[in-house]
Amino acid sequence: MKDILKKTILFGLGLGAITRDKANSLVKDLKKKGYLNEKEGKKLVNDIVSESLRTQKKIQKSVEEQVKKAMKSSPLATKKDLKDLEKKISKKKK
Repeated sequence: MKDILKKTILFGLGLGAITRDKANSLVKDLKKKGYLNEKEGKKLVNDIVSESLRTQKKIQKSVEEQVKKAMKSSPLATKKDLKDLEKKISKKKK
């Protein structure tokens, strides 16, 4: 039952966007209704926040990878391209 509650909360909140305050608020309501005791509530809050942070990191990594892919296929120069060009120009001036 507790696992189902956790999964439902994570799914319903979009997982990556939940804060500790929001998790505490939801768990407080579940405790009032008698679904959880104090110990279970604290564990659930920690589990929700931990999973949320892991998901945020995964999303961030995925976005960064997609941006890198887009930049590689883009005709725009990267910082590395510009630095390499500056080095070449500096060598030719000498």
